[in-house]
Amino acid sequence: MSLHERQVTVRAPDGALIYNTIGVPSKKTDSIVLLVHGLASTEVWPTMLLGGWYFRQRGFAYCRISLYHWLKGARSLMRSDLLQHSRDTDTVARYLRRLGYKNIYVAGHSFGGLTLLQADTSLFKAISLWDPSSFITHPPKKWIKRDKRTGAMISPGSYELMISPRYWRGMENFPNELDLISKINVPIQICYADSPQAVLRESSKRYFEHVRAKRELVAIKGASHSFVEEGLGDVLYEKTLRWFRKF
Repeated sequence: MSLHERQVTVRAPDGALIYNTIGVPSKKTDSIVLLVHGLASTEVWPTMLLGGWYFRQRGFAYCRISLYHWLKGARSLMRSDLLQHSRDTDTVARYLRRLGYKNIYVAGHSFGGLTLLQADTSLFKAISLWDPSSFITHPPKKWIKRDKRTGAMISPGSYELMISPRYWRGMENFPNELDLISKINVPIQICYADSPQAVLRESSKRYFEHVRAKRELVAIKGASHSFVEEGLGDVLYEKTLRWFRKF
């Protein structure tokens, strides 16, 4: 944790603790960026960590939410789902408003984008979706398999992620994502990775076509899903900050 950061816990209505890291610039501000991570990610995922620091250095406060955590009283991924992530995001946004932040912006990466689709977006001045996931393009049944030996739902890959029945049901029953994004009334920017490794280009464009609010579509050339290529994270953050500053 840097010298400009502090850990803050927010109690959810059901009693669970939501852990967050808040960073503030040297000059007081009433504008803050809430950073929402994706599946199997955390608030210290490089995309979140570096993004927060970038915004702070340019005059914005930031809050990196932990949708699940190993610390006492926090939710675990195995005992949560996407709708719970959305409700916890709402809870933290309301807390930030009580702290005095009048302008709350939000960026959601990957599954963090799906989290924001079910959140109370009226709490935010503007939204940026970073390579948002899509269940229309990538239905859960096609990439999550049941392990025949244990019966567990597994997301295969370079490392295997076990999906709880509750989380699986939340994905299976997720509302139509295009209907959700069309009902959002605050400005939405969609930044997508644009490289041979990127798999969400077309779904990002389809999202954009269904936005009814003020909107912007940004391709980050050469980037993969987490925007970790040298210099490309800063391109993402600069585009995001320029969008937020319009509102």
